[in-house]
Amino acid sequence: MLFRSAKLKLCRAPEEDKVELVEQQLESDARFWWDGTRGGYDGEEARIPWEWFEQHFNRRFLSNIQREALRRKFLELKQNGRPVVEYNSDFLALSRYASDIRNDVERYNRHYLDGLDGNISMIVDTPTATELQAMMDHAEQVELHGKRRKEQLNERNVKQKETQSGQMSRSRGGSSFARPPRSSMTPRPPFRQTSMPSVR
Repeated sequence: MLFRSAKLKLCRAPEEDKVELVEQQLESDARFWWDGTRGGYDGEEARIPWEWFEQHFNRRFLSNIQREALRRKFLELKQNGRPVVEYNSDFLALSRYASDIRNDVERYNRHYLDGLDGNISMIVDTPTATELQAMMDHAEQVELHGKRRKEQLNERNVKQKETQSGQMSRSRGGSSFARPPRSSMTPRPPFRQTSMPSVR
């Protein structure tokens, strides 16, 4: 349930459809529990709200110890070099177990920014960064731009090395002494032995 909740939010699932989407994935004990629990909803809305479902689900299947462990995990959450989308997913899922922080917008946003890797956080952390979803989208864009920039630099370095290697090869070839072929050399005249005059 923890990560299903985050995935629903990341894929922009409409709030009124979340319960129905998760309901289709419930199995065994969870399915049996839900069949008996949904009849207890007496709210005014036609569809059961996601918050109501999640609250009752966690109360049934998560102990206090488990909830506290998930809260600590949220408090210690860091990106640590992982993809931003993965960090975003964990942040949304685990924040459910730290309602006091989630209800404090400024503290909530600050916790998100502090968990991002420094090179991304310093760009996303601006005076206009006041909405969590906007910051998440911005962080993903910054990461994507950084990857593309790195790929371009790598390609440029490879081309420079290839160019330098070619120049060095041509330089070595031009400075070497090439001996003309034997056939093109001017033939020497044959040596003629002269006879010495005889003394009588």
